[in-house]
Amino acid sequence: MKALIAASRAASNVGASPAEVRSLRNKNLPDIPLSESRWFELYERKLVREGIRIAAENRKNGKKFGAEDEKNVGRYVIGIIRNLQSGKRIERIGLSFPVKAEFCFESDYRFTPADQARFAKKLTPGGECLLFGGASTIETYPKFSVAGRSVSAHFFAFFAELGYFVVTTDRN
Repeated sequence: MKALIAASRAASNVGASPAEVRSLRNKNLPDIPLSESRWFELYERKLVREGIRIAAENRKNGKKFGAEDEKNVGRYVIGIIRNLQSGKRIERIGLSFPVKAEFCFESDYRFTPADQARFAKKLTPGGECLLFGGASTIETYPKFSVAGRSVSAHFFAFFAELGYFVVTTDRN
């Protein structure tokens, strides 16, 4: 019977075998223990391969897991596999590196608590981001009005952290 199941798996693209799952895990996530492979056996081989590969790549590029154990990483991989199945966008974390920049600007406006409160009222949580729900340009780019000037919402958010704003600019 086991030979029949193995032959059936080999002939189709369905159901990664326990040996295949262990091999993929050993190759891509060798330091994460795997005691149960049955979670992955329900999915097509190519999806399991791609899911584990993407998870390993994202981890290498800085993806942090709640805990680097079988349960958390397994759930993450299964989420990737399900997204692949349904054709949804897959989060791929690229290599990143810190950039330190210093700049100097002449400010002519100090943000008031009322400016910041008005801006904060227009923010809504959207996953790991805050989405701006205020006015926008014709191209639907978020805009915010401060000190009589309409500025990009991300521009306001950046300078609000500094507390000062460049209202007039001389573009020579």
